Amino acid sequence: MKKLLTFIFFMVLFSNVSAQILNRSENWPNALWSVGGTYTPPAALVLNPSVDANFKFDSSLISPLGLAYTAYTASPVFSLKPAFDGGQTAINISFTISYAVTATNVLTVQYWDEDNNTWNIMTDGNAPIGGQGIISTCTNDPVKLYFDFSSFTTNQLLNFRYRFSINDAGNQLTGVCIGSPVIASLACPIPTSLTVSNINTTDVNLGWTGIGTNYVIQYGLQGFALGSGTKQQVNMSSYYVNGLTPGTNYDFYVKEDCSNNQTVVSGWAGPKSFTTATLGLAEHKLQGFKLYPNPTENIISMDSEKVLNEIKVFSLSGQELIRLKPNKAKTNVDLSALAAGFYFVKVSSDLGSGTYKVLKN
Repeated sequence: MKKLLTFIFFMVLFSNVSAQILNRSENWPNALWSVGGTYTPPAALVLNPSVDANFKFDSSLISPLGLAYTAYTASPVFSLKPAFDGGQTAINISFTISYAVTATNVLTVQYWDEDNNTWNIMTDGNAPIGGQGIISTCTNDPVKLYFDFSSFTTNQLLNFRYRFSINDAGNQLTGVCIGSPVIASLACPIPTSLTVSNINTTDVNLGWTGIGTNYVIQYGLQGFALGSGTKQQVNMSSYYVNGLTPGTNYDFYVKEDCSNNQTVVSGWAGPKSFTTATLGLAEHKLQGFKLYPNPTENIISMDSEKVLNEIKVFSLSGQELIRLKPNKAKTNVDLSALAAGFYFVKVSSDLGSGTYKVLKN
């Protein structure tokens, strides 16, 4: 229930991907829907979706006021197996809702587990604390929630049903009004065409092809185990990575987030391997620039005709050790944290860049 989305956007998005194998409109009033619970009096159920166009419950009518109660409206049994067999292993449920609730697990959307004979809350099906819409007039807001059934058994697929449920310990829900739902199945394919471009010493551009705009990427040293790399959520089919080590082998993976909240995600694509460029070892002098003393004990001083935009210190193997952005023409760099030995210092100004080999005693 957390994502308020426009129906048109997702109808266009998924119609462009593949035909929806399951496209089910409940068309309230629908005599196949049931209602139940432990509430009193019956008048608290203001609108019954088996005979009305909405499910509306008014908690202020519960007697005695503050009494714990349950209430629900449940769909008939239907099969998810055709969608599953066709590779569409998730559904989105679109409906409209207004409510006010002060606790979690009070107003939920649940699914039936035929294997264990239990009702379970959908991952994306818990109404957040707060409210939306106007309950009294059923002025509702559109909601789209997602459910991944890729791990279902045949028995669970064939006997699927779902319900809107209230479990109120007393005065936790003001009321709720829900409009007729529509269910559509969807596939969440693995991204393709992974690319790496503009490879530099410490940065690259990663790219891929997917069906939407929400992705999760993970990158790290070549051969890293998924889960141990650097993870980023991305809202486009490309990503700029910096802070890498020169001359180093890396892998990256990407998966699509088809629900925009990681309820329904694809498998990982990858790894795509790449190697960052090697830092040139040859010294290159920058015009109008002085670096001293060299060798040095700890501090090197820099004097430039132009403002120094960036200073980097590398090991001989190309590992970046220090990065500074002084934004001034004269500055000092402290090497006291480094062991004795040779290092490369790369400086950049408006006149260009230069690389200097420095010995720390």
